[in-house]
Amino acid sequence: MNDFFHEDYRNTIKNYLENDYFVGSFNQIDNSDHDKYLILRHDIDNDIDKALEFAIIENELGVSSSYFFRVNARYYNLLNPKNIEIVKKIENLNHEIGIHLEFNIIDEYKLETLVKNLLNTLNINLAKKIETYSLHEPSRVDFEVTHKEICDIFGLMRGSYENRFFKDIKYLSDSGGRWREGHFNEWVNVENKLQVLTHPWWWFKKYPQENY
Repeated sequence: MNDFFHEDYRNTIKNYLENDYFVGSFNQIDNSDHDKYLILRHDIDNDIDKALEFAIIENELGVSSSYFFRVNARYYNLLNPKNIEIVKKIENLNHEIGIHLEFNIIDEYKLETLVKNLLNTLNINLAKKIETYSLHEPSRVDFEVTHKEICDIFGLMRGSYENRFFKDIKYLSDSGGRWREGHFNEWVNVENKLQVLTHPWWWFKKYPQENY
């Protein structure tokens, strides 16, 4: 098994579904009573087009996930009309749209108003208001303090690193292009409640060179 083939991702999701997991987004899992669930999360650090590829795969499988788009992305502008259209397509495929924040940068450079305006622009263009955020490089901040501050400042409801989504359940990530605790397919029926973070940038249809 190659850990980062699109087909491998598709088959892993099928495996969870076949083993009676509810597979969905943060807004679907929040306040739900599922005994077994898998939260699918994507932080879109580099390539917004790769996000759409994943969104289509998941929609074909009948599942939703949460897509977090970066405020300070180096390689894409979230306010570019083309990119807004891609975000709208992803939402129309029944996925949750969230915001990926680098709060240390926002705080240092006093960018709160800029982020609020960006959120307002996205909310005007989306069918559902953005409620959930993820932090970029969360180890750089005191999460418990920062979480309340972010929710208060930006009018958000939940964060991906709250204990109920992070410490209280199994958390797995492909950060850096590798699985530190084994591919998430290895955790089917080992843990009943999981959050899995994948970055579409690391995944490919046939060859890794597709992304470079």
